[in-house]
Amino acid sequence: MKKLLMFLILSSLCFASSQDEILEDRVENNLRTEMSKTLKYDIDYDVDIFQDKMNVELEIESLREPKINCDEVSPMILSTVKRNVPQVKDINITIKYDQPIGEDKILFNKNFI
Repeated sequence: MKKLLMFLILSSLCFASSQDEILEDRVENNLRTEMSKTLKYDIDYDVDIFQDKMNVELEIESLREPKINCDEVSPMILSTVKRNVPQVKDINITIKYDQPIGEDKILFNKNFI
């Protein structure tokens, strides 16, 4: 019985999410809801946080290259990030086009400090 209890405790600790992972999920969900009002594409969001740095990657899946104004989209992303994780000082935003054939094409990449 003690072995089973120890196994359950250890397995629950292995699958526990860190605080950064919880924040990453929150930012991804907020971006998904806010950006769906503006961008009408199928977008995969990936947010990574490490100390006071954040990497935000939007991967747009489409048959044709999307026509978006990245200079209008990036302030929306920044406001969402700053509202959810104000302690982040260095933010890198990358917007990619996931081509059906071939490698991804980077449409926008900028670092905001």
